[in-house]
Amino acid sequence: IDAAAKGLAEILPRLGERDPPDEAFATASTAIDGIEKLLASSDPLEAKDADYAKWALEARKNVRANKANVEKRRLAVRIDRKQRAIVAAMKVLDEALAELRKKPFAGIDSSEAERGVENASKTLAGDDDLAVANATHAKAIVSARSRIEKAKQTIADLRFRAEVALRRDAITAEEKKLREAIASIARGRPADADFERATSSADAADKSCEGIEALTSKDP
Repeated sequence: IDAAAKGLAEILPRLGERDPPDEAFATASTAIDGIEKLLASSDPLEAKDADYAKWALEARKNVRANKANVEKRRLAVRIDRKQRAIVAAMKVLDEALAELRKKPFAGIDSSEAERGVENASKTLAGDDDLAVANATHAKAIVSARSRIEKAKQTIADLRFRAEVALRRDAITAEEKKLREAIASIARGRPADADFERATSSADAADKSCEGIEALTSKDP
């Protein structure tokens, strides 16, 4: 038991590192399990030796305390890893949104920002026990989810404004062609081709306005 406890004492300092490896936790847990089994198997000795019984009682207290500390540290490390992953994912998303806002509406491409939303959402998923165990982490999760929802709305708004800009440009272009075609038939003695061109321009201008109600209902 002393030998196993010595091995445990040697690995415990590693758990205090900034980001201890999972192998260190596995080694500590194995050592603790070994001590617990050894103590359990020595129950008959405690009934026959009062000094050993007193020593074993203290050993059990120590192993319980170490087990609790290892699990507490394991939880803290998991939370720290999760939070750092969330911070990194949100940074990528924020940068993608910043770049998206810089682009002209006519040439907007939201794919990078959408990937940022997807990545951030995946990063938040899972490890629900961490939020249950730590109120501060739970608040961070709620905050990150709120930011992701706002990012989704921002992307949707920018895409809508881009669609409006593209449609406005298309309608404006067709209206210009129509005005020129009308002007050509208003002068002198227009040929049949001029009337055909004006009719075609009118049809094109009309077609460019198809489905515009879906946009005007959102953007008066």
